[in-house]
Amino acid sequence: MLFSGNIQDQIFLKIISKKITIHIQKCYNNILLYKKNNNICFRMLPRYNMIKNCDTVIFFLLRSKIELIFQLIYICSKLSTKKEIFVVGKNKFGINSIQNIFKAWIQFKKIIYKKKCALYHGTIKKIPNFDLKKYFRQYIIYNTKIVTLPGVFDYKKLDIGSKLMIDSFNKNITGKILDIGSGSGVLSAVLKKCSPSTKITLVDNNSTALFCSKYTFRINKIIGKIHYSNIFSHVCNKFNVIITNPPTHYSNCNNLSIIYKIIKESKKFLYKNGKLRIVLHSNISCKNIFMKYFGNYKILNTKKHFNLYEVIYK
Repeated sequence: MLFSGNIQDQIFLKIISKKITIHIQKCYNNILLYKKNNNICFRMLPRYNMIKNCDTVIFFLLRSKIELIFQLIYICSKLSTKKEIFVVGKNKFGINSIQNIFKAWIQFKKIIYKKKCALYHGTIKKIPNFDLKKYFRQYIIYNTKIVTLPGVFDYKKLDIGSKLMIDSFNKNITGKILDIGSGSGVLSAVLKKCSPSTKITLVDNNSTALFCSKYTFRINKIIGKIHYSNIFSHVCNKFNVIITNPPTHYSNCNNLSIIYKIIKESKKFLYKNGKLRIVLHSNISCKNIFMKYFGNYKILNTKKHFNLYEVIYK
């Protein structure tokens, strides 16, 4: 059995199977540690040898339809016909559209449904072709080429908040820089072009984002450290500047816990007089949090309902 998609709990521990393979694209909560004896892969796409002998796929719905297609078409392209696929997810995220989306390759049928969720069972009837190049998107900003894929923030277009952060960059930014939630690597790549002397570290908990950050750095001939970290979970050093355009929503709700954690814990990873620059939507107020942990804050710029804040660790 192969588990893939938006896995956020330990359900695979309750399944009895000859072999269970777990593919994780986004790691939020140390899920990699739950079952060390299983074949667990934190990777953009699962390896072929992890899929080829699977009889059944259990896929947890992804909110983004293009990311869903990207992941599931790849998995199906490595399987044979008549293999079984189960897809489970929330109605509001479009679970009931999968019959139409995958009708050319998979015969899906709804087998269980509740008010908010549904479970579909399908059988592969035709093996799809998968071409990674088809899903790549590239754009240029400030003479910097940016590469992105489905599942990465800014896939459709450059976010207003990212643009706001980029517009604040100048040659006065020096030293060691940490980019939290690097995504495509756009913030750090442009910053490195503005301030070549900086030493940049990029972290993200999304394997596809890490892939794109590395790709963006490679095609721009930029050197930097890029690795997995769920916010500060795998950060060990201190920095002169921390930059971040964090996600503010999860499941259509404000997800302030991530923002608060970044602000609260960033002091541990800043040198004296180090700075945190963070982009927030204007309807999110963190002024009390800034004052509690830093005793200061200022708004560097504002644009279309977004504010760019800077706080200094004194």
